[in-house]
Amino acid sequence: MAASFIVHSFLIFFTFFAFSASFFVPKIVVTASSKPQTRYGVQLIHRDSPFSPFYDPKSTLTDRANWAFESSISRYAYLSMKQNTTAYGTHMDELKPIVAPDFFDYLAKLSIGTPPVDIYTVVDTASELLWTQCEPCFRCFTQPVPIFDPKKSSTYSNVSCEAPFCKFLRYKLCKPTCIYHYIYVDGSESMGLVGNEVLTFKSSDGSIATLPNVTFGCGFYNKMQAQGHQTGVLGLAAAEVSLIYHQSLSSPKFSYCVGNLSDPSSVGNLILGEEAYTAGTSTPMEQKGLYYVKLLDISVGQQRLNIPVGTFELSPEGMGGVYLDSGSKMTFLPMKAYTRVVTALADELKKFQRDPVPDPEGEDKLCFRGSISQDLIGFPDVTFHFDGDADMVLEEWSIFVPVTLNVFCMAFLRAGPGGLTVIGSIAQQFYNFGYDLVNNVLSFQLVDCSRIKL
Repeated sequence: MAASFIVHSFLIFFTFFAFSASFFVPKIVVTASSKPQTRYGVQLIHRDSPFSPFYDPKSTLTDRANWAFESSISRYAYLSMKQNTTAYGTHMDELKPIVAPDFFDYLAKLSIGTPPVDIYTVVDTASELLWTQCEPCFRCFTQPVPIFDPKKSSTYSNVSCEAPFCKFLRYKLCKPTCIYHYIYVDGSESMGLVGNEVLTFKSSDGSIATLPNVTFGCGFYNKMQAQGHQTGVLGLAAAEVSLIYHQSLSSPKFSYCVGNLSDPSSVGNLILGEEAYTAGTSTPMEQKGLYYVKLLDISVGQQRLNIPVGTFELSPEGMGGVYLDSGSKMTFLPMKAYTRVVTALADELKKFQRDPVPDPEGEDKLCFRGSISQDLIGFPDVTFHFDGDADMVLEEWSIFVPVTLNVFCMAFLRAGPGGLTVIGSIAQQFYNFGYDLVNNVLSFQLVDCSRIKL
């Protein structure tokens, strides 16, 4: 009863706003003399960086480690649910489309509208839509910058229900214009108009690139259970409503670079379109709701673990498989692989005289006494062997997580019964990943993110 009343109230509100906006807001005009921009890049800000609106100077090493594990487990639960829905066809109304934005590593600072207004969006390769909070807010959560007001932008226009974008949108209403409605796994939600607007990218050297006619969600009702400081979500999943399929991008490609997560001053970057950085080793990629790659085996040092064939395979029904995730910090492995990896790592830790200790939080993480920087110098690498002779090498900071000054834990957790393998951002540190959705190829390369030109 309450939920239907809220939706009914918003339909009345949106009807009035959409009607008034059609009179007072001019549509986007792109002149033939406009010089097209080809590189749409932006720095990625880690949530714990002093440059992040999430930054908390009182946060301790233990606080950050606990958040990393807890948020990863929540994220994995969402990804498993998404995969199960794709595989077995749960009715779309029953699927919560995205996990709460508080459970993300990176923010992209963009600008929207004319004149441009800054927005901080979480970057999610498993979500589809770009959305941000908008005025007039029926309900909004706290954000670090002014809320975007489409009536103050000379380039905003509404999207009709007949538009192809609205038809592709899975979570929508149509009374009388296109309205999106996203519900989160924790009970949070975002609802608003679907509009067209100009998106502005500002690179590290101060250069500007504008992307016109970007279709996005303009959220007037945004209820967040976890109060963060983002303004919305930048979805990069392979879907018709994703920004990566925007008509002004010459090719559906994107790349992101993960910096040093232990260095607060470290930044990453995101590039959209033909100029995405796709150098390095490559492996075939499959698009089935998530971006899947084929993992063949894992090594610890020079020892191949000979993980049983089929452990990492994506089933014909769409279950299992291997996904590199932008939202999880930890790596989740199926039991057959998890047991062999943690056993091999424990054997190596004995050689470094690192004693196991109970999980400081009383959970089931595998923890050891010592300092990663001082006690694991020369520790053997972990190598993921992907299809196409593509090897991804992890050093000690990509294998372990410090939880106190003298205790560290393995950054590997057990996968769920569906068998989905998720490679998290700790394992992705120091790598650039390039997604080519035309040729279905994922490339990766060890690189200093600051050396990639935006």
